[in-house]
Amino acid sequence: MRQPSPECYPADPSIPAAIVDSMSPISCVSDNVMATPTQDFAPTKRKRASKPKVRTGCLTCKIRRIKCGEERPACVRCTSTGRVCDGYDKAMPPRLKDAVGAAVQERCPQVWSENQALRMLRPIVADIDGTQAERLYFHRFRRVADAGLCNHVTNLTSFWSRLAPQLSHSDEAVKHAIVALGSAYHIYQTAPPPGGDGAPPQELEIFTIQQYSTAMSKLSSYAHVPMKDRITVTLLCCVSFVCIETLRNNWRPALTHLTNGLRIIESLPLSMLDKLRDPLPPRDGTGATESMLGMDYILRLFATWEVSCALFAENFKPVISIKLYEGRELDDTPLNEFETIMQAHHAIVQYTRDVFALVWLTREHQGDDKFWSQPLPCRQHEILMDKGDHLTGLFERFMERPQAPASGTEEYYSVCLDMLHYKCARLLCQTLHQKPYQRRQSPDIVTQHADLVSIATLIHRGLVAKQRQTDSLPRSFTLDIGIIPPLYFILVACQDPAVQEKALGILRDYPQRENLWDGNAVRNLLVTVENVSYGPAHPLKDVPHSLAFGKGIPALYEKLQELHIKVEED
Repeated sequence: MRQPSPECYPADPSIPAAIVDSMSPISCVSDNVMATPTQDFAPTKRKRASKPKVRTGCLTCKIRRIKCGEERPACVRCTSTGRVCDGYDKAMPPRLKDAVGAAVQERCPQVWSENQALRMLRPIVADIDGTQAERLYFHRFRRVADAGLCNHVTNLTSFWSRLAPQLSHSDEAVKHAIVALGSAYHIYQTAPPPGGDGAPPQELEIFTIQQYSTAMSKLSSYAHVPMKDRITVTLLCCVSFVCIETLRNNWRPALTHLTNGLRIIESLPLSMLDKLRDPLPPRDGTGATESMLGMDYILRLFATWEVSCALFAENFKPVISIKLYEGRELDDTPLNEFETIMQAHHAIVQYTRDVFALVWLTREHQGDDKFWSQPLPCRQHEILMDKGDHLTGLFERFMERPQAPASGTEEYYSVCLDMLHYKCARLLCQTLHQKPYQRRQSPDIVTQHADLVSIATLIHRGLVAKQRQTDSLPRSFTLDIGIIPPLYFILVACQDPAVQEKALGILRDYPQRENLWDGNAVRNLLVTVENVSYGPAHPLKDVPHSLAFGKGIPALYEKLQELHIKVEED
């Protein structure tokens, strides 16, 4: 399937560059399989008796015997004249748009009958307007979202199960983006393991791309609408596009979409981003509107992804972290005692963002003794190290209180995840002013790496046990950060063979994907890199680094492809 050039999209100067860029990386199909609307050709001479009747219009227009525009949920012909649109006859089957849609729909009854979970969708409640295939994958993703797309219990919200579907009912771009995400997720879950036989049905792959393309087309048509009135829709589509490309292993397009979303967020007033510092974000039942809840979730998700991608990819700027860190560089206010898991989690998230902001801002001075001896950077580093030490005591005291979660519960593993993340961030901060040989040879740092691996092992065992109990599919997907990024940091920063072997073992058997991170794929990549033979100059020497002090993963893959080196598989 060919990659479209930017010329595939209308050169409208009113469209923000961030939106145009975000539409560029999609993998399009050839013109003969792109979804095309049905065209009604009017005869040159009016012949009422031979004109085909359209039976899909609204009930009001049928009674008035006029052509309906078929806008949903209410047609413009009715609303523009002050009439009440009585809606559409649900008994009428939707028209198929093309042969590919027909092929996918032919598969729907088979998929529906074979999948126990999908049987529960009959009759479909709170349905969207669309073909049977669109409705199928829309509701399939809703069911996945109901079960949760997160590692941490505090990240389990109603956004994907309620807020996003609500927008899908009122906005065509969101609807097609969610449908494409649902079908891409289905392909991901049912795909054979690497090296296995079989491939996803071609018609479903084409269907996914068609829905993806339609969502982009609808989004580009909003160029005349002020950004403040479409920012939630734009960012939600951007989130969906990142997920779609991630599930399809297209890292560069996913990173491009993410960068463009961050570019939009960077232009927002600081007052909106300041809410990310709140220890208790707005929740259901607190008087917050649906729009406020949706925007809060989207901003927190982008803030999470940028930290994840700063570890994953080379030269990825954490713009939200930097904006929230500016003006607070010398803030040494001690944190309050943790009363809830939510409070602890958001303290860890803010600390991690601050560390990554400092790492990015000082990336040219790692191991530079002269720079770190200056008063300002020295004080910034000292404050973050002290906060990291203080977090250790806060967690220890919280786990001794009656409200601490019981061992083995999801809440307990969420607290373990927070401990893993803040200890990883603190270690990253600690090694910031050290030279490479100092990071590798310090016994204290090796001990800290081993501690991180022990926590990751505990979380891994809990996840495996949970999947066995729930009989869930082996290929799950989460949006937040889990254990893979910290393990990657350990593998590239720690030179102790025993610690590395344990970390590789966890990645080999890790049963889920965490946003851009696939544990087994990362493990295979690092093993391949370790086995690359070289002469006087290592062929991977010039591959740029991520903020994890290791090579950027997309850049590593591209360099191996350039060298015609195949990544090893289990």
